[in-house]
Amino acid sequence: MSAIVGPPGQCNHTAANAFKDAFAHYRSSIGLPATTINWGPWSEVGAATEVEVPGVKAISNLQGLAALEFALKTHRTQTAVFGVSSFVLFRRMWPHHSFRKYLDEKLWNKTGPTLVNSGIEEAPVFWEEFDASSNKAEVMKTHVRNTFRNILKLDQNDVFADDVDIKVLGMDSLMFIEIKNRLQTLFGDRLSITASSIRDSKTVELLSTTLVGLIEGKFSVENRKPTFEEMKALIREDSQLPEHIQAQSQKVGSVNEIKNVFLTGCTGTFGPYVLMNLTNLPQISQVICLMRHSKREAGEERLHKVLSKLELLSKVDMGKVRCVSGNVAEPNLGMEPSDWEELSRSVDAIFHCAASVQHVEYYRNTESKSDMRAVNIGGTKNVLEFACKNKLKHVYHASSLLAVATLDENGRVSEKWPEVGDFDEGTMFGYPVTKFVGDVLMKQAVERGIPCKVFRLPLMAGESRIGRCSIENNHFLLRYIFIMKTGIMSSAPFVVPTLPVDICADVSLQIFFNDDAGPDVYNITPGFPDTDQKFVEVAKEFGYNVDLVEFSEFAKRVMGSGEEASALEAFKEFYNDEDESLKATARSPVFGGGNEESEDGLRNKWWSEKVAKLVPNFFENQKQSIDYIHQDLLFCKSQGWFKRFGL
Repeated sequence: MSAIVGPPGQCNHTAANAFKDAFAHYRSSIGLPATTINWGPWSEVGAATEVEVPGVKAISNLQGLAALEFALKTHRTQTAVFGVSSFVLFRRMWPHHSFRKYLDEKLWNKTGPTLVNSGIEEAPVFWEEFDASSNKAEVMKTHVRNTFRNILKLDQNDVFADDVDIKVLGMDSLMFIEIKNRLQTLFGDRLSITASSIRDSKTVELLSTTLVGLIEGKFSVENRKPTFEEMKALIREDSQLPEHIQAQSQKVGSVNEIKNVFLTGCTGTFGPYVLMNLTNLPQISQVICLMRHSKREAGEERLHKVLSKLELLSKVDMGKVRCVSGNVAEPNLGMEPSDWEELSRSVDAIFHCAASVQHVEYYRNTESKSDMRAVNIGGTKNVLEFACKNKLKHVYHASSLLAVATLDENGRVSEKWPEVGDFDEGTMFGYPVTKFVGDVLMKQAVERGIPCKVFRLPLMAGESRIGRCSIENNHFLLRYIFIMKTGIMSSAPFVVPTLPVDICADVSLQIFFNDDAGPDVYNITPGFPDTDQKFVEVAKEFGYNVDLVEFSEFAKRVMGSGEEASALEAFKEFYNDEDESLKATARSPVFGGGNEESEDGLRNKWWSEKVAKLVPNFFENQKQSIDYIHQDLLFCKSQGWFKRFGL
């Protein structure tokens, strides 16, 4: 049916099938037999069993066979076979088609669910409306709302506020790229937008304001790369912990006396596994989860959904869990004054796992209250302020190995507290820098008497048992799918330190609740790290041959517009800046140079003496890093992600 209706984003499929139809008519015109059937989606077999086409219902096997018999017996050259569940929605999805001439008027106008028009207005129509309006923000909001509704397949009567985070509505990173593409179609040649220029705009209100600002020239379309001097100055500015954040005369008990815990980031990649471990500890009486406010659903409901999706709900003692509304990036953690005061007196420890992860953003000064600086740095300062408010609390801080920029005197990945200048020659990509600054802030907090333990986590793979993971925002897994699709990967060597997410949660909590482990930095490193190029062997096991090419050639394919490039659409700007990409990987003193080192050399470089001492046999019980990646990809394949990208 794609040859008839021409669905957006399916021009290749449409053209190929339209050729088949034309060829059948050509044979018929010269007296040769031919029958072409324009099938809709089948419900039980075929490539489209999981595809939902608005207004169309899937065909059962029995219906399909009956239609095939009908088409062959009637000697028709061309027959379209698909069921329509809603003519109202169907005609709105494809308003310019002339299906109605084949149908009874009453059938065509048959009532159905009231949905917003899914057709995208042509650019001249939009600009005429926008330019003529005295309230341009409201015009933009209307189009942004409609875009959200259509991509999420919401009914027109579904209400969501202009300040609701689109992630709460179910929007993932791939859908966000679809938003960008639809808006670009709406704007035409008059305005070009990039994913980075709207990445921080996660609500109708923010996105509309940003777009109007771009149109009026108030904001820059590009994510401008800062200078080294700007980055150094900003690091030093952000690395200052406010003077009032320090322990007073309070005393803190043993970690084994902790009963009430405050948890941030409980719905992220790592937080659910920390929550599971905490509720299963007999000493823990209550875990208070900080949840961002949503008018659409309660915090408990959202947490249940996340845990259910990960199949963790039955493993979490929900009787110990309490949700409070707030936001780490806001003063008082965004909590109501009564909650802030009560919890500051009753909580024994804070587990700070909240983080904003954007791999293509530069570290720069912005006014946004939802960007990485606001969450990863501002949020950390707010957590430390809470840690010494009224009652002194233990602090667990989830950092990243990406925050390490130096090796120690033994050539190992440094496991010391950082100095503020360590990152001056590092990458300008924002996530590693913000996590580094967070470590510097934690160092100052410890010096001021706040008991903090920092856990630098590796690239977290899916669960250790079956590789369960969330792929839509997973840069590395999407990259490996892209590599198998194109058959090439960069030859620039770097180390991929990988461990399963549940193992990271388990070992870090073991160390945190160990009285012998004082306030310090702990690198949660793999016992058997691998270089990225080892993936060539994994690809062969999946049936794909991969060649090593120069980074520039690999980046060129990423930046292309082919079907395979869609896998990395959200991360293209990472590869567009070759200098920063290589600085963060192959040229990094920590992650680079992997191919020149033996396996024993790599093990020594990534060895953590602190973890080995506190958790005996931790390293020996691990798999190779590349084996975890292989397991994750098997899970992705089982969930249909290979098929989604044409593998």
